[in-house]
Amino acid sequence: MRILVLAAVPAILFGQATGVVEGTVTNRVTHGGIEGVEVMVQSVASQNGPNYTGTTDAAGAFHVEGVPDGEYRANFGKPGFVPGDISLMPPPAPFRVTAADGPVRLQLTLVPVPRLRGRVVDSEGHPIPDAAVQLVHPGGGGRPEAKTGKDGAFELGQLLPAAFMIRAIPPPKLPPPKSKEDEPEIWAPTYYPGVTEQFRAERLVIRAGQERDDCEIVLRAVPVFHVRGRVVDDGGNPVAGATIKLVSPDSLDARSHAIFEEPEGHATSADDGAFDFARVRPGEWFLMASGKKGGRSLSGVVTGTVSQGDWENVKIRVTVPFTVRGTVERPDARIASTRHTWVGLIPGWQTRLMGIHDQSGALEIDDVLPGKYQILLEEPLPGSYLDTVQYGGRDVLGQTVDVTDGSLRLRVVYRTNGGRVQGPVEDCGRGMVVLVPMELALQNSEMIRWGRCNAAGRFDIGDLRPGGYYAAAFDRMNDLELYYGAVVDPALIAKIIEHAAGVAVEAGQTTPLALKLTPWPDQ
Repeated sequence: MRILVLAAVPAILFGQATGVVEGTVTNRVTHGGIEGVEVMVQSVASQNGPNYTGTTDAAGAFHVEGVPDGEYRANFGKPGFVPGDISLMPPPAPFRVTAADGPVRLQLTLVPVPRLRGRVVDSEGHPIPDAAVQLVHPGGGGRPEAKTGKDGAFELGQLLPAAFMIRAIPPPKLPPPKSKEDEPEIWAPTYYPGVTEQFRAERLVIRAGQERDDCEIVLRAVPVFHVRGRVVDDGGNPVAGATIKLVSPDSLDARSHAIFEEPEGHATSADDGAFDFARVRPGEWFLMASGKKGGRSLSGVVTGTVSQGDWENVKIRVTVPFTVRGTVERPDARIASTRHTWVGLIPGWQTRLMGIHDQSGALEIDDVLPGKYQILLEEPLPGSYLDTVQYGGRDVLGQTVDVTDGSLRLRVVYRTNGGRVQGPVEDCGRGMVVLVPMELALQNSEMIRWGRCNAAGRFDIGDLRPGGYYAAAFDRMNDLELYYGAVVDPALIAKIIEHAAGVAVEAGQTTPLALKLTPWPDQ
């Protein structure tokens, strides 16, 4: 057994009694012990205090000595594994070490990270080497990527449990397809199992410890069309030398990474503002233009669809970006004066626009162009909840906002008199409880709340915005489906609601609610 003990010597020198933390770390799939797992015992009271660390032996056993009396948490892990009982909140339950009571025993589990394997082929079954295969999370986020080999095979490893789609991007040097109608075609980004439209893609749910090796993507060929138009300023006058980027919405599902995406086409406007993209596949598109005129930097965006013919007479109006101003109001003036937090606007065509409010709560978001936006907010501080978001004096919480200029102000209000729902869950064990707002506009990742049952089979979820909620308890919401997009999918929310009870949450009040455990609804 390899054991590493830190910070134990000072306790011994001063004659302080110390305790022992020991136990095992097992593979939840095979139930065998896992060797080489680092187990760190950390103080709950002081994050900067000393840590006490041990390493598991071949049987998965660990033994940590020299731990002073106090309350601790165990953090543990090993490359290639994820915790076998994952949840995002609350954190792992603490435990108390008391020398007089003898060793504290912990039973910890890990599971191998999920892996996904498959092939990319053409319509005749020939392998496509050097294709990029990406995971696409419906809620956004990073995109793990793998390249296919000479046999068209790919493997995506080191994944987190999640609900996602997979997409194959044809390699740039792939020869163009042969068209039966003798019309020009190109290879298109293709979703599993072989569709070019994201809404038709098959949703995959991969769980901790799971491996799949049957994901074959059949690359599709599609016809190409022209996109033609002009770039003009606010007065309708042509803008020469503007740069126009052709961007597919499908490339922007990881919004925070969109600034790094390579557009599918570039063009430069002529003296009369005209531009032409000659080989555009069917689908929805953003045209993003930027240029200068009269010493001013101008930008603009339009959206449109290419279907069965050319997209003609497109007009991109470019203008000077503006600033959206507003306030963030927090109930605790001390926190508001010391904590700088952010508010973001998410347009459909680029990376999120962020603004950080100052100590007085004043907020500015720069480089905004006219368009429709969603408002992205930081998670409320403990003890508070998001009460309202107003734009131009109108409540827009959970809505898409039409921002045309910088004349209207944004107001974000947090409050502390949130409601609470608590009660027993029959046969809960380590299940999870989800609260989904009844108001349709609030059924998003920012407003949906969840919490774990405690050892007594009870749940307690506080800091709730007053209003009506659907409440349901599930047996297997201990994986990251909840976080990585599955729970914000309308179809899955509808399934959750089927198993839910209604509850009214009032400001400053605790509402009792008893629930029964339900199997997590697969898609």
